[in-house]
Amino acid sequence: MSVREIIIGLIFTIAGLLGCVGMIRENFDAINSVNWIRVEGEIITAKLTPPPGRGAVQAVFFYVYEVNQKKIVNSRMTFSSSAPASQMLEKYPLFSTVPVYYDPADPEKSVVEPGFEGTWFDCLWPLLMSLLGAYVLFLNYKTYGQVEREPAI
Repeated sequence: MSVREIIIGLIFTIAGLLGCVGMIRENFDAINSVNWIRVEGEIITAKLTPPPGRGAVQAVFFYVYEVNQKKIVNSRMTFSSSAPASQMLEKYPLFSTVPVYYDPADPEKSVVEPGFEGTWFDCLWPLLMSLLGAYVLFLNYKTYGQVEREPAI
């Protein structure tokens, strides 16, 4: 086993744990968003964009809303949506008025469609990645910890 494998194990473990924590925070924000403060906003950008590489066409939105006489621009429409991009574009045309839900503790964190539609299964991939990294570290520790001793004469 080598130092390179130890570094790879550390990277996988740390990246997986950070990804898992990020997904959990995202899911809790989605759940709490239904209780956030509601204000009116306006769609200022609504267009379809070609995918980066392969994949489906994406809808890009920006909307503006006001909190304490400060205009804020954001782009998050939902926490998770399975709706096709063209359907989202029909639902939210350019310059339409939309309800915006923002976090009272962080007014720049907002969403147009609040709520949690995902699953906790989403956290599984980062968790599996961190477990794989921990396994590689364990194998290296076990192998590295065994020192061959010469027989006593």
